[in-house]
Amino acid sequence: MIIAGIFLSFIWGTIWGSFGSTIVYRTNRGMSIVKPPSLCPNCGKILPWRHKIPILSYVVLGGKCGFCGAKINPFYIITEFLSGITGVFAFIFSDSTLSFLLNFFFLWSLLILTISDIMYLHIPVLNIVIATASAVVYQMVQGDYKDMIWGMLIGVSIPLVILLLYKFLRKKEGIGEGDILVMFPVGAYFGFSETLTIFILSTLLGGFVSLILLILGKSRESMIPFVPFIFISVILVFLLERLYLTDLRFVPRFLW
Repeated sequence: MIIAGIFLSFIWGTIWGSFGSTIVYRTNRGMSIVKPPSLCPNCGKILPWRHKIPILSYVVLGGKCGFCGAKINPFYIITEFLSGITGVFAFIFSDSTLSFLLNFFFLWSLLILTISDIMYLHIPVLNIVIATASAVVYQMVQGDYKDMIWGMLIGVSIPLVILLLYKFLRKKEGIGEGDILVMFPVGAYFGFSETLTIFILSTLLGGFVSLILLILGKSRESMIPFVPFIFISVILVFLLERLYLTDLRFVPRFLW
């Protein structure tokens, strides 16, 4: 049963990964995510269902369009595979169907936001909405409304203050407005202390990577996506909390 659950969760994740790649591709081009149907960007032909099976179609077609032979961007299969892993991850660390769905859609939305930020430095609002809805329902089931509200407040307020201070001192953005939006569902899901932990971890990770890039000769003015660091920190806190069955936080609850 466990093996079957893992397999089905992976398939479930790849299906949503296919939809997620559509969201990333189309929202960054100002297109509707509903119509027109999926088509090859090179020859414009509508793709039949057999050309859209997650992962399998890409492998069978050799990473090329079945009509014109144009190379398919590997970001599609990468997104589908990572979404499949997200499905397995949510299955392993959930104790009911409801918690699986809430955990999956929360983590899946953050994954799609991460991919979009890496590729385009753009945040699809739809995934912010899905992540927030999943997080709020999750906390409603847990019954900890106070912690949820405090989490949302701290999740938005800290990066917002950094944004305003950086703009005031250096006359430019030090953190994107999209990063602030991403911290809203994170705050709702994790609550005050864990959200603060996640922000600290993501800032440390981002600073470390930025330092390495500077050493390698990258311009100080170059834009570096921050959502991937938030996502990595979310996964770390999510994983460690469930493995050790304890809250992972830098700031003890008694301080607030």
